[in-house]
Amino acid sequence: MLGGSIAVDSAEGMETVFTLTLPADLRHPEGSDAAPAVGEATGGQVLVIDDDPHMRDLLVRFLGRDGLGVATAANGQDGLALARGISPSAIILDVMMPRMDGWAVLSALKADPDLTEIPVIMVSMIRETGLAYSLGAADYLTKPVDWQRLKETVDRHRLPSAPPAGLALLVEGDAPAREELARLLEGEGWEMAQAEAAGPAHARMAERRPDLILVNLDLPQVGGFALLGELRRDPDLRRIPVIALTEGGLSPEDRARLRDQVRQVIQPGEESVEELLDELKRIAGEREKARVKGQG
Repeated sequence: MLGGSIAVDSAEGMETVFTLTLPADLRHPEGSDAAPAVGEATGGQVLVIDDDPHMRDLLVRFLGRDGLGVATAANGQDGLALARGISPSAIILDVMMPRMDGWAVLSALKADPDLTEIPVIMVSMIRETGLAYSLGAADYLTKPVDWQRLKETVDRHRLPSAPPAGLALLVEGDAPAREELARLLEGEGWEMAQAEAAGPAHARMAERRPDLILVNLDLPQVGGFALLGELRRDPDLRRIPVIALTEGGLSPEDRARLRDQVRQVIQPGEESVEELLDELKRIAGEREKARVKGQG
């Protein structure tokens, strides 16, 4: 079937050697310089930039089942050229690639005014969400890929007409951390309001009632615990779901204080991103069910 051969070399009292020979077709190599491919689109065009031919093939098959056209490139240079040529609705970008890695490709995409608005979903075996969001990635997935989550992520970013999950108020004193978390929530479909302390947070809530509040417990001046107490004493705000953020561990007493005040306590960091994303999805799902029920 494969067109090869098997040879046996054996002598009495000696070991037997089997030699298997298979022909190699070098006319269409599948290495990092494989030619870019563009699939036909019935439901939109997604560009996959990945040096692994097996990963490219899996993504083409998986996304193609839903009518998506999938263009592929095996390296960063070809990926950038293809992005300029087809203006895809989303890009799935591998991080670990030879010569021009995913970070360099992402930086080039965001520096190009014609490409900067295209949502880029980073995929890697290494969890580096902070760097990804700081460079402008719309989302970050780790390998091995959860295919259902990939589908949901691609759909969310390539369909900008989808209604927002709601308004989230992020109360965080550290500006870089605040910006990184805001990008993460925006990538999950949330509209964002931000405040660096309790005072500005009250001003944001007076302007518009949020649907979700994230509070760092280590806020300056009026601390996060005090702000949570104020929220729970206000009849107009007490039903808003709250996620508490903390840089360090909490004592049993502090956890007991938070038990009836917050949905979840999360320690920001690379390992907690999935936990936060799962909680955001649960809250968005509950809001959507309530909205549908209210229309019924």
